[in-house]
Amino acid sequence: MQSSELEQIKDLEQRISVSKSNYNNIVTLLEYTKDKSPKVIHSALYALYRTFSPLLSKGELQKPKNENLERDKKGLIKIWLRDNYVQYVNTLCNFLRHEEPGLQIPSLNILLNLLKIESTYLTSASGSHQFSNNHYYHVVEGLIDNENFSEPLKTEFVEKYWNTYDDLRFYFLKNASLDEKSVDKLNSLMENTFSILENLRTMPTDASEIDEFWTGHPAPGTRLSYTLDFSELSNSQENDDCEDDSDNMLFDDLFNENFEKEQTKESQKEIPHKKTKKPVLLQLSAHKRVFSDCWLALMKLPMTQESYKRILLIMHKKIIPHMPQPTLLMDYLTESYNAGGVTSILALNGLFTLINEYNLDYPDFYKKLYTLFDRNLMHVKYRSRFFRLADLFLASTIYKKNVPTFINSSATWYSNDNTYDLQLD
Repeated sequence: MQSSELEQIKDLEQRISVSKSNYNNIVTLLEYTKDKSPKVIHSALYALYRTFSPLLSKGELQKPKNENLERDKKGLIKIWLRDNYVQYVNTLCNFLRHEEPGLQIPSLNILLNLLKIESTYLTSASGSHQFSNNHYYHVVEGLIDNENFSEPLKTEFVEKYWNTYDDLRFYFLKNASLDEKSVDKLNSLMENTFSILENLRTMPTDASEIDEFWTGHPAPGTRLSYTLDFSELSNSQENDDCEDDSDNMLFDDLFNENFEKEQTKESQKEIPHKKTKKPVLLQLSAHKRVFSDCWLALMKLPMTQESYKRILLIMHKKIIPHMPQPTLLMDYLTESYNAGGVTSILALNGLFTLINEYNLDYPDFYKKLYTLFDRNLMHVKYRSRFFRLADLFLASTIYKKNVPTFINSSATWYSNDNTYDLQLD
């Protein structure tokens, strides 16, 4: 039965390529994406991909600019095709949330290749680099607003795309505005976003490091010639069907016709006093800003104790160095430091980094550090980390400035007969 359906899908696709009178087959192919068999769905997704490609490259999905043309037969066909394409893209986004990784990953690859092609078209049409962020926003949403966010899907996105291309990282950070999401899904949103953020390994520290772009280099006058390679998107079965489909294919921005104008307004808003400016994607300050905004938004959300600890553990190495204003983390870290127990121990490194490297004024740091030396310390999971950090802190020049306060606190504590013998495990 499954073999028969696969043959039918192949036949429907072939008939569409032969005659426009068979466009209704697109509806049937879309129906096949609702099949229970992952193999049938997989085949239908790629058949639709190959079907829409030549139509999009010829401008057959552009909305007629003349209202009169919308009423004629040709205009109505374009609108109908356009609507079905949007339905197809929405279907791909929904498959990012499918429980089967074998459907999640192909959907991600197709969506990101569509992003590349759409952005290339916009760049070619406008004469300046464009990133089709309206399309990408739906991809990001499908990743983080996802109760079935699998490890294979995360690995595919992070390793193949996010840790490689500066533009994909930049707009992910910009789009992951978690505060606007529904309260019911905040937990999965926070966990999914954090699981991506904590795996970031390629955040630039110098403008010269911003040099890899999925949608082409944003420097003025730079052009991207893109040849579609279906072999990147499918398994060996699909490759056999796609060997001859490697022509250049350009996609319209179907989601936002005013995207180019909005991008221009946004750039002008960011640096209003400059007539000529470096593209936003090439500005290190812009990358740091979206990084900071994303992390600060994440930290305001309710989270599990485990996630809270993981954030504190990576704070000094993976977060603070890339913040344009690290002192914005002061409240978060001081509240964590004052929480007591393990949370205080984990907040030590980040808070001390702000004090030592960014001149944060926190005179009670050593007083609070002293209170952490209690009988419970010897039974805490992170005790070896604590003693290592305490040794570092007590050897710093900051400690020497606070010696009188620290000694007075010590004397007061001992005078209250609070001494005891530490019993090692």
